[in-house]
Amino acid sequence: MYLSLKWLKDLVDIPNSTSAKELGLKLTMHSVEIDSVERLAEKFAKIVVGKILEINKHPNADRLSLAKVDIGGKEPLSIVCGAPNIEPGQKVPVALVGAVLPNGMEIKEAEVRGEKSFGMLCAPDELDLGSDHSGILILDKGARVGDNFGEYLKLDDIVFDIDNKTITNRPDLWGHIGIAREIAVFLNTKTTGKLKKVLAGKVKTKEKQEKLNIKVLDQDLCPRYTAIKIGRLAVKESPDWIKKRLSACGMRPINNIVDATNYVMLELGQPMHAFDAKKTPQIIVRKAKNKEKIKTLDGQERELDQEMLVIADAKKPLAIAGIMGGEESEINDKTGEIVLE
Repeated sequence: MYLSLKWLKDLVDIPNSTSAKELGLKLTMHSVEIDSVERLAEKFAKIVVGKILEINKHPNADRLSLAKVDIGGKEPLSIVCGAPNIEPGQKVPVALVGAVLPNGMEIKEAEVRGEKSFGMLCAPDELDLGSDHSGILILDKGARVGDNFGEYLKLDDIVFDIDNKTITNRPDLWGHIGIAREIAVFLNTKTTGKLKKVLAGKVKTKEKQEKLNIKVLDQDLCPRYTAIKIGRLAVKESPDWIKKRLSACGMRPINNIVDATNYVMLELGQPMHAFDAKKTPQIIVRKAKNKEKIKTLDGQERELDQEMLVIADAKKPLAIAGIMGGEESEINDKTGEIVLE
């Protein structure tokens, strides 16, 4: 479980005299074990801002290009790239030889169809900055060539890797607010007004109330199920500040609806899931049938057994309860209404 120091500072007054390392030690001694304290910019070591100087066709591959890229103060790099959206003059993230991407891929000098490549131009998903793999991430024109990519993103945050399972397993600590309360106690400080604002507020509805078709068939495993239908939505990209916070906590930004559910979960410790309402005419909470199958959001087909709880409609499972949603009812750019679990 990853927690952002900047996010925590929004919720509790942490003195500047208390270093991240010291705060981690205090958390370990008082509440939960801290496995590591990491500066976010470090995960982009050897990834820099580059400028594409020229692009030529690969002599031995129709779908590949040879890009000459300026990375500042050195000879331009020759990089083989298959993305369709690159043009001379663009500023792009360049993973140098020896870089390790957030997904664990190590960049090495390579020969692609007879042409040497000394690095890689990166797409958003390769940098954990979204799910888009359609092309290279194009940076602002004002990006400075040669700068560390983490500095370009202004990743001045520090992340705590928290183990809340081995010793404590306290459900009140599955989120930034719970940890903020603990910090307020052992530092003898106070929580900020933002903490109260997060927990306050009422939802106002203007439309006529619509009753959802929900049946709970296994009340031992699910004593209570709550959901609400929300319409008139536009699915789009989330603001940068939300994407940065999700990325800091190890979650890939998807879109504003999915990101909102993950943001609330990370802040309050309350798991949530959004279904496309048009693909969810009915919700039945039941045990899975033996060898019943579902294709989950990660694209894998999974075989279930009778010990597992699922969220289903009349014909098939829509999600593995409390674990992962199904691909068939996921939010996409055409979603206009959701059922929020």
